[in-house]
Amino acid sequence: MNEKKDKSIEEIRRSLEGYYGDEFLPEHLREKYRTINVGIIGCGDAGRAHIIISNQIRDRERVVALYDIHEFQVKDTLSVCPEPKEVKVCKNIEEMLNDPDIEAVYVTTPNNHHKEYVLAALRAGKHVFCEKPLAHTLEDAYEIVKAWQDSGLIVQVGLTYRYAKIFRRVKEILDSGYIGYPVMIWCKEPRPPFPRSRGRDWRYSQEATGGVLNEKDCHHFDLFNWFSGSKPKKVSAFGGANVIKYDTEILDSVFVNLEYENNVIANLSLCTFSESNYKLIEDFMEVGINGSEGRLVSWVNRDLIKVFHNATQERQEIIIQPNPREGEELFHKGFLHEHLDFLRCINKGEQAFANPTIGIWSMYPAFAGEMSIKEDRTVYIKELIKE
Repeated sequence: MNEKKDKSIEEIRRSLEGYYGDEFLPEHLREKYRTINVGIIGCGDAGRAHIIISNQIRDRERVVALYDIHEFQVKDTLSVCPEPKEVKVCKNIEEMLNDPDIEAVYVTTPNNHHKEYVLAALRAGKHVFCEKPLAHTLEDAYEIVKAWQDSGLIVQVGLTYRYAKIFRRVKEILDSGYIGYPVMIWCKEPRPPFPRSRGRDWRYSQEATGGVLNEKDCHHFDLFNWFSGSKPKKVSAFGGANVIKYDTEILDSVFVNLEYENNVIANLSLCTFSESNYKLIEDFMEVGINGSEGRLVSWVNRDLIKVFHNATQERQEIIIQPNPREGEELFHKGFLHEHLDFLRCINKGEQAFANPTIGIWSMYPAFAGEMSIKEDRTVYIKELIKE
């Protein structure tokens, strides 16, 4: 009998106690290394969120330079820097990349500028954290992957849910064999419309984002890829711009169905016109797995996982202890852990868990879904892969 399958959920729960090291960090992130100086390229919401996290780990990372084409964005971002007078505001990207004291950069610009800055940073010998998605087109993503492979440097993609405690816990339970092998995976995301204030409305542009499925749901497709342990084979999607009519090019209501090479099937439902505050949506981002021997359902906003075992009829609830350092103002759970793992990879010379190859595979279902809706057909992923 498979030893892993004999574990009860309570044993799995106990095996994961202490998961909140430092005292709450995973053990592999507790070790402290030298402090790394970093620059922020793009001073919008994501750039500020990364600085807020960096402020909490200043013994490991210091933000020493900012660059953005918009002066008001830089001014807003300096307000969250603990010592703004010590942060250099660069007049151009070359000023940042030519600074020998800066070892790594965070690229937190709109998606259509990712390639430009990631490639420039790699040419300058800098390690790169690139916010998700990897790029706004597959063509740009291919160029980033090639440049990363040729560089020998660290490039990490901001697929933060790979680092979130709740989904690390889901993967632990799945790998234990307790609910058997995965058969069906789903994600439901009712969320409010994207903000439209100055400097934030680029998410309504198909050209700037690559589409809402690329901008928003590369996170969820990445979870499907990770949990299935396979690669997506084909996609059939349905949706449209049915509610949000004001000067927008992007979809607002979508179902995406995926089939994987190992026969796992998955479904994503996205609604971008739900309640105005997603933190108040109780079932925001429900992620579930029907396994061959049980079922698992998780809810991000509730920090909760429910697990059901078919044969024993055992039901368990696992409550995830929130990170005390991850504040309400941050984007997604896992922000702190992905920061620390990026720094660990630089110090240890290891490639990132969410590297550009992982990044581009999170994009394929998004572009296949958009194509499926536009052309009213099932799209095979092999149609999108560049030989």
